[in-house]
Amino acid sequence: MNAIKSFFNWIMGWIIMGALILVGGWAVSTFSGDSDDSNSTKRTKETSFSKDEKLIEIRKEYWDNGNIKSETPYKKSYSLGYKKVKTKLKPHGIAKDYYISGALKKEDPYIDGERMGTVTLYREDGSIEATAEFKYNKRNGKSIFYYSDGSVMQEEYYRDGNKTEVPVS
Repeated sequence: MNAIKSFFNWIMGWIIMGALILVGGWAVSTFSGDSDDSNSTKRTKETSFSKDEKLIEIRKEYWDNGNIKSETPYKKSYSLGYKKVKTKLKPHGIAKDYYISGALKKEDPYIDGERMGTVTLYREDGSIEATAEFKYNKRNGKSIFYYSDGSVMQEEYYRDGNKTEVPVS
């Protein structure tokens, strides 16, 4: 029964958001649903059009205590399908995850659905735990792990997702 209610709320959120998109501007829908994490139940979607008329959606999840759990920006992409143009949302921008305390946990950059750039992991006290370079969803470049005092614990190098012994140029 809970799954049916969650599905109904999800559908209603998309219907309401679709109606607001037709008139332009922002659309916000909130729904509760089952999650793989029992501490997270509230999710929102905020939708707007960017200056270049591309649909931008920011999906947010909240911990039960009201603190934000994650926020991920998406943009609409188009592809040709059989007899029609297919559209789907792809992550685009900096996705962020947060600890239950509200402190930033991870920054994850995306370009057109691909993880591209430096992923940064943070400890709950705000210090950097690790950084890793990504290109097309694969580690590519230097990954650095840090002690809590900020000094370097370990450096690793990757090329196309495979660990290498020498720095990647």
